[in-house]
Amino acid sequence: MGCFQKIAFIFAVLTCPSVAYGYHVVSPQAHVDITTDKITHIDEITESGAILTIAQLEVTASMPGPRVVLIDSYGGIVEYGKKIVEALKAEKSASGEKVICVVTGHAQSMAFNILSQACDVRLGMLGADYMFHAQFYFMIRSTEEHKLNPAFLRELANEIEKDDAPFRDANAKAMHMTLKEYDKYRDEEKTWTTPELIKLKYLHGIARVVVDDELDVNKK
Repeated sequence: MGCFQKIAFIFAVLTCPSVAYGYHVVSPQAHVDITTDKITHIDEITESGAILTIAQLEVTASMPGPRVVLIDSYGGIVEYGKKIVEALKAEKSASGEKVICVVTGHAQSMAFNILSQACDVRLGMLGADYMFHAQFYFMIRSTEEHKLNPAFLRELANEIEKDDAPFRDANAKAMHMTLKEYDKYRDEEKTWTTPELIKLKYLHGIARVVVDDELDVNKK
């Protein structure tokens, strides 16, 4: 779902709360079979993307039942991914309802971190893909100069590892791996499939999602 579709969704909920989108999420393996409008989407994890994702949370927060999060994202900026995680956890704390996440296309990089940290039930559609990697910084040239001596580089590496540690720990735990095993796949930046992650018990089941009984996102 792009930015304009997200805005349309939010506008529709605000102006026509009686209109039902009817997202039907089914996963026999995970014992999930619900029809709900309490949906939020995660795609571009940028400042604007996070604002719209959180806005979707806010306008549907009063709806009954579990929160459903549809993920189709190659990742993005860590800072804004953290804001999405915080918003999902805050809603769960306030409502007591589970967070059910469905990967409809991609859950890579920061999107994978969100999947591990914020979701009680993790589902994936057949054909979805997943990837995690170590956090990194982009070095952007500016008028400020840095001496790239060993001390500066060690300090920078330590800072990156410290920032990445919560994601590394959460992902390894959810994958049922030791940190050593996790680091091997992280450094390879391996792409995973839904069946592979079900076998590892990271995902709780294969999902099917139908919208309005007409638009079936399995056909994408």
